[in-house]
Amino acid sequence: VIRRIVRYGSGHTILNPPTPAQLARLDEEMSRAGRKMSELITTGLVFPSFPGPDAPADLARSIEESLPPFLEAGVDRITIKPSQFIEDPAEFSAFLEETDRRIEALL
Repeated sequence: VIRRIVRYGSGHTILNPPTPAQLARLDEEMSRAGRKMSELITTGLVFPSFPGPDAPADLARSIEESLPPFLEAGVDRITIKPSQFIEDPAEFSAFLEETDRRIEALL
């Protein structure tokens, strides 16, 4: 994966925050290829925390559990899948506002 990121990538999505050793290895490989880590856009994924089998995921809990480790790792972007958190498309605007508010609170 690292070889492909170094050779072709302009970014990558991480499922778990990388360890310092993993970041060091990627940085080393990027340097060898004449590239800089700052060229890569890193995206972290907000994992849904479902309260039960028949309900949408709890947005507040999902953000509170997923986001801090990614922020510590220095991700540039966060990906969140709205359909895991809302059932009615009419709720989309309110979902975006709440998501923005909750993320801003952690920054």
